[in-house]
Order: sequence, then structure tokens, then C-alpha cells
Amino acid sequence: MKQSIRPVGALLRIALLAACAAGAAADPGSVEMDERQWAMATNGDDLPWADADQHCRELELDGHRDWRLPALAELETLHDPQAEGGITEPIALDTCCLWSSTTVAERPAEHGGAPGGDPEHYFWGFLFEGGTRYYSFQRFSDGRALCVRDVD
Repeated sequence: MKQSIRPVGALLRIALLAACAAGAAADPGSVEMDERQWAMATNGDDLPWADADQHCRELELDGHRDWRLPALAELETLHDPQAEGGITEPIALDTCCLWSSTTVAERPAEHGGAPGGDPEHYFWGFLFEGGTRYYSFQRFSDGRALCVRDVD
């Protein structure tokens, strides 16, 4: 009887190790750059601004729980026009566009461009391939979340 239990126990240990390895591979972690710690990957899907903001506020990564959406100026520091996808390595970008925490009320659009409603409901995003700022209504799924935190 003991012999039949041992192979099952060994199989369970192998399955547990494989699951742990798969979980570790799925979590790309974070990287410190310029006194900030950045998640190395986005949330994975385009989503409305409030959901992106919530994703970062609820993120637990590399032992930290104080993640947030970056300001537009912080996102712009990651732009590298020579890099593939337009973003500084080692961060991986799986989309064109990332939400920021900056509203159009905080940073008005240049050249007279104005949203069709309350500027507090429009948030800036950044298109890395072209190095272009854009703003969108908070309820549209027009970006992903790349979370950041200030280094202690």
C-alpha cells in the first residue's frame, strides 16, 4: 500500500512544482528606473480609465501594494523612439496605448483642442510607437494600465 501512495505523492509534488514555475513565469515582476519602480507588463487588456486605476491600486507585486497609474509626464520618460514598440527596455508593451492619471483639466490640450465635456472626465494616455499623447473619455476602453510606484 505504501508503494502506491508514494508515486501519487511524487506526482503531486511534481504538479505543485510545475504550477509554481508556471505562476512565476506568468508574473514578469518589476524594474527600478529613475527613482520609480515600474511593473514590467500591462494588465493585458484595453479597459476604461477607472478600471485601469483600480487595477494599479489593487496590484500586489514584488512585495508592494502601493502601485498607481503614472502621470503623463512619467509615462513620457519611458518613451524610446529607437526601441521596439517605442518603450524603454526591459518593460514589455503588449499594446499601443497606456492610460495616465493626468486629466485634461490638469494639463489642457495644446492648440485649442478641447474635449466635448467636462475635462475632469478625460484622461491623457500615451501612444508609444509614435511618441504621441492622446486623451480619451474615461469610460472608453482606450488604454491599458502600466503601474508604477515611488521607490522608498
